[in-house]
Amino acid sequence: MRESAKKIMPLGLIGVIVIGVFLLTLEAPIDSEGKGVMDDTFFDDFSAGLDVAAVKLHDVTNSDGDELQAYLHELKAMFLLLDEQFYEGSAQYEEIEYSRVFEELTFITTGRNERDRVPGYEGEPFYYKGELSAGERAFLQTVATDFQDVSFMHNAVDTPEAFNRIMERVVNRDYPAFYEKNLEKYEDNTLHDSFHAMMNQHGDREERPYSVLYMDEGVLQNNDGIVVFTEENNQGEQVFLVYLEKMGQHWHWKHSLGANVKESGINWRISHGSPHFYAGMVNDKNVERVAVDGQEATIISINDDDRFWFIHASEGDVVYRNKDGTERVIDSSDF
Repeated sequence: MRESAKKIMPLGLIGVIVIGVFLLTLEAPIDSEGKGVMDDTFFDDFSAGLDVAAVKLHDVTNSDGDELQAYLHELKAMFLLLDEQFYEGSAQYEEIEYSRVFEELTFITTGRNERDRVPGYEGEPFYYKGELSAGERAFLQTVATDFQDVSFMHNAVDTPEAFNRIMERVVNRDYPAFYEKNLEKYEDNTLHDSFHAMMNQHGDREERPYSVLYMDEGVLQNNDGIVVFTEENNQGEQVFLVYLEKMGQHWHWKHSLGANVKESGINWRISHGSPHFYAGMVNDKNVERVAVDGQEATIISINDDDRFWFIHASEGDVVYRNKDGTERVIDSSDF
């Protein structure tokens, strides 16, 4: 453990310094009348903080061993700094104590959470065994999704009341209790059961119904799998490709790609994580096949007019082949 700590400290220290520099660039909101008006600075700074935290949460979910411990130490420092940064600003608004979100989530790295000196959670820190369980990874993915949803939606509101409504679900969620309540859902180790457990642990699942279109195991290696599903959410109907790996007895959500079912100007995307997948929508009935770097993609019908395609491939042109035999190279977007 001492040797491990020596390896971790430089990474953790660098992360804390980077996070600290980022947060020092944020300015606390100024209210000329002292209270009651939330200005654009608070909106923007809080949203930026959520974005940074979500990225770090994704880093944590894709790591193990010493890297996992280092990322979690950086995450703890980030939550503490964000809590301090936004405490003074959020205290001006009686509806919601925004900084409470970050304070509460420190249990991930400390194994303990208190509110008003009353223990709310006591257990092992997430890095105790050197790897995350399926339940822990899914929990962190949920927190990251909560953060990203709020950050995405903040641009659509212009009043404190509207922003409060968006934040209320996140701030008022009891994350320690939510974590313990949902861990038992990850005891099944089949891809089918694990995937549905990951999806159904979201508190707003009834508001975001989903349907699995395709599921397969042993895609690139014996211990991996992919799932394609549609979801109704605040952006309309979307379709997602998820790549998962089985480590030990548990399935882990590695990364995903999404697309709007109806035309959006985005033709295809490529995953940032490894292994690389291309995926996109085809809304043109004349297109018969899609290929990337000469390899034919899998195409799944969503309805009579819209189809979703995906393929694991290295870099290459995306080519549509029409029913008449003609071909054309397709850019990632129409913009």
